Amino acid sequence: EIAIITGLSGAGRRTAAHTMEDLGWYVVDNLPPVMLPTLAQTLRGYGVVRIAVVADVRSREQFEQLPDAIKRLK
Repeated sequence: EIAIITGLSGAGRRTAAHTMEDLGWYVVDNLPPVMLPTLAQTLRGYGVVRIAVVADVRSREQFEQLPDAIKRLK
């Protein structure tokens, strides 16, 4: 399972991440979207099955990378 947390500043991304950590998810904060597939592959190699990522999409370029990163996860 992979959850991607995004949102504007002050929207509660970090609160959501803390909650998911409390529920047993492996959480990575401020990850550029382009790194998402590599992270997932690496963590799965260590047996991690529930990954939550706070995606850093502050710039237009990073935001545009998110759909491709998600496709590569499938």
